[in-house]
Amino acid sequence: MLNVDNGSFALGRLRGEVDRLFSDLFQPMQSTASSGWQESRGPFFNVWEDASCFYLEAELPGYRLEDLEILVIKNELSLKGKRMDSAKDGTIFHRRERSAGAIGRTIRLPAEVEAGKVEASLRNGVLSVKLPKAAEAKPRKIPVLSK
Repeated sequence: MLNVDNGSFALGRLRGEVDRLFSDLFQPMQSTASSGWQESRGPFFNVWEDASCFYLEAELPGYRLEDLEILVIKNELSLKGKRMDSAKDGTIFHRRERSAGAIGRTIRLPAEVEAGKVEASLRNGVLSVKLPKAAEAKPRKIPVLSK
């Protein structure tokens, strides 16, 4: 005979552990009045690829190109930025949800890119980066010979 109470407890505990794992993994970016976005959690990226390039998009409202630094080394892309605080000394906030300060994030791409050919643009608060794959990372069609 199956002990339902013991089985439900084990399943509940397993579900709790899985929920905790996913909530830690996908925890939303947190902001604080003093430091802005946590460097390890934001900004958030969308990254995809086609046969010749990787593409990256990041939402960066309120940033200007001169506030951003993008570095590419082999297959790693680093983004750093700083948004200045518009509050004056003595300001009393009733609600503060818009962050200020430094952000930074580094991601590893599946293959190396040609750093000298990377293109970046910022339009309407969205950073778009095109990262051409290095020649050795691009797919090559291999001819099949008949004998």
